[in-house]
Amino acid sequence: MITWEEACNKANYVECAEPPPVSYSWYAYRDGQATRFESEEEAILHSKMFEKVADPITEEAAEKFKQEQESLAMAAATIWFDSMLLEYNELRPDLFKLCYEQAYNNAYMHGYDAIAENMDGVIDFANRVSGLLNESSR
Repeated sequence: MITWEEACNKANYVECAEPPPVSYSWYAYRDGQATRFESEEEAILHSKMFEKVADPITEEAAEKFKQEQESLAMAAATIWFDSMLLEYNELRPDLFKLCYEQAYNNAYMHGYDAIAENMDGVIDFANRVSGLLNESSR
């Protein structure tokens, strides 16, 4: 099984990559006129009625970056999950699903590697319960 970092490397995903900055202008309105300013402070000095407007080009670049990052993150998650399936391929699919769900619920807040670490304990518990059930049915 691979680590989350290894999955990210395979997918070319950088978790903390910074998006390109979005440029903004401020428009203040007074006496029926709109005046453009480079800062909020300047706009406020001109009028209490103002709005912040994103530059469409930089906003589009930031949105494209966000979508690319989401796609790469999904690819990394798929790579990581597929390695889990390979690691535990001896389990019946329904047992794998049940154990994975429990490991996920136990550890998702600590990240993918914590889920993977938790998986062995959950499978061990499931196998012990299964063994006890098999013994009691005899």
